[in-house]
Amino acid sequence: MIFDKKEDAIEEVARIISQGKRVFIKASMPRTISQNDYFHGIICPIFAISFGLTKAEAKQIFKNEFLTYDKLGKEFTKSTSELNKDEFSNFIDECLNFAANHNCYIPSSDEISTEIIHEINKHKKYL
Repeated sequence: MIFDKKEDAIEEVARIISQGKRVFIKASMPRTISQNDYFHGIICPIFAISFGLTKAEAKQIFKNEFLTYDKLGKEFTKSTSELNKDEFSNFIDECLNFAANHNCYIPSSDEISTEIIHEINKHKKYL
């Protein structure tokens, strides 16, 4: 659950505890909705369309490229939901550069037009 107001959080935690359940709280500075929409609604679909992938496959490529790390000789991939606003901004920049290096132009968030959205929507059933 996500709460923006302290009062709402306190009320919900009290309700859960009164049911005999435990509560785990994680504070975060999450990415913005506009960042999330741009990544999932523009970057992943355009990259996917360009290379015959699904959006999920495009996202996995980006995650494997930029969010993978080694620990104890094993490879792990961080979830994008773990990224804060600044980390997600850097991740988006890396994805845009990666796409550009693969001859795939993805417009900046300022360049998005109804024509681009329409083109993405034409391919939606394949994504």
